[in-house]
Amino acid sequence: MGGERREARERGERQRPGLRQEHRERPEHDGGQEPEGPKARMPAEEPEHR
Repeated sequence: MGGERREARERGERQRPGLRQEHRERPEHDGGQEPEGPKARMPAEEPEHR
């Protein structure tokens, strides 16, 4: 149990810098994916969003 948790922690720490680098390299993609994603279509179709 303890060993498995330790491995997950090491994996998360190693993936953290990798994910952060991608966001830093493409900051527009991170913010553009949310508004331009399928979520934006849902609120855009709703009359409340208009």
